[in-house]
Amino acid sequence: MQVKFVKGATKLAPKTRLSIPKLELNASLLTARVMQDVQKQLTRPIHRRVAFTDSSSVRNWLRSLAADYKPFTGNRIGEIQLLTRPEEWRFVPGKLNPADLATRSAFIDGPVIPKLWTESADFLRLPEEQWPQDLPWMPVKEEMKKVKVHQVTVEKTDWTQVKIGVEDWPHLLDKDGTFLKLVKKCQEEVYAADLRRLQKKKSVRGDSSLVSLAPILGEDGLLRLGGRCGKAKLPYEVLHPPIIPASHPLASIIAKACHERFTHAGTDFVLAQLRQVVWVTRGRSLVKKIRLSCLQCVKERAKPGIQLMADLPACRLDYESPA
Repeated sequence: MQVKFVKGATKLAPKTRLSIPKLELNASLLTARVMQDVQKQLTRPIHRRVAFTDSSSVRNWLRSLAADYKPFTGNRIGEIQLLTRPEEWRFVPGKLNPADLATRSAFIDGPVIPKLWTESADFLRLPEEQWPQDLPWMPVKEEMKKVKVHQVTVEKTDWTQVKIGVEDWPHLLDKDGTFLKLVKKCQEEVYAADLRRLQKKKSVRGDSSLVSLAPILGEDGLLRLGGRCGKAKLPYEVLHPPIIPASHPLASIIAKACHERFTHAGTDFVLAQLRQVVWVTRGRSLVKKIRLSCLQCVKERAKPGIQLMADLPACRLDYESPA
């Protein structure tokens, strides 16, 4: 087997401080580019290519997924994998690597151009089974992206078991602890993203369903109605009631209790009383829906039946004048 020198290339290390594995990765990228360039220039077909590196980190990086690593390392791994295949690479000990002569020259004690540089290592002339053994694949955690996992455990509430009746309405007005806990669970289920932003002293996103309400975060951790009436001489709970969505089961439970507490009054009156406890988004539609589904309200709004009268007797239809 003949081994001939075709092309050599090297680069100076950058002024910015890089780790040895990163410098070795840059050298492997240069190797891949040189291999691609030489293959394009040669007129004879190349049936097989073999590239060598004396860095165990680089050898394992090239067998990994480029997207798993930080931009500097991942971009270079990706380009090398585009120019070469992982199976075209092998590990070689540093003592047998001719490329090291370009950066670790010993020209003072030896010849100007060493034989290893021009004729490469002797093992290349041997059968491939006698070449230096390649390294087994091992994942390299160095330069790997850090993945942050945020796990939140929320205790689910069976809202079908929550009962709020007419007798509980005074407790709702007083905002007792049990009621506030229910509202907080409701908000955590629906408005978790908005709560996190407000807890970080940020405003809600522009595409949030609450942006028109200018919500604020109360001292009790509840999402409350904002607005421009903060200086009004009204109680805090009236100015800034907690917000819950009309689509949540808790909103229907509270609105139904309010509807029954005020003896099935009209939509505007029930909505006004409801907003003294909580601010329900799309509350008018919810109150109308409850009135339409209320059996007593349906009976009260029922119209009297109109009976279909029988035909008039013939004597009333006689057109002749009486005798």
